[in-house]
Amino acid sequence: MTAQDQIQERIAGLDAGADDFVVKPYDLYEVIARVQAVLRRISGHVSDLVQIGNIAVNQSAKQVFINEIEVELTQKEFHLLELLILNRGRIISRESIENSLYAYDAEVSSNVIQVYIHNLRRKLGKNIVRTVQGFGYIMDENY
Repeated sequence: MTAQDQIQERIAGLDAGADDFVVKPYDLYEVIARVQAVLRRISGHVSDLVQIGNIAVNQSAKQVFINEIEVELTQKEFHLLELLILNRGRIISRESIENSLYAYDAEVSSNVIQVYIHNLRRKLGKNIVRTVQGFGYIMDENY
């Protein structure tokens, strides 16, 4: 993200290795969508539809289905599910999840992440995410 709006500067940025180039003023939701697109490419998910066992997640429509039946998730639950999907096979610390779900200076109660994990397990199945004691949470790659 930059205030440099000349075409030569954008080309130089892309040639230097940038995946994308966003000029101020920018819409935060557009930036988030661009970051998510890059993360999908990195993770090998080029489509907005991700299939995980019997769970289908449509990232652009913000919908989740189990056996083709829609499951309602809150915005925070959906964002947490996306974070787990993009990091399948990797342990994500509670602190990283908090930083992803909340603004930097937000006051977060001590068990709020555990509540969201509990809700995902209740709505999507108890094995959707595994707790790794002392480290955080993981969605297994083979889920």
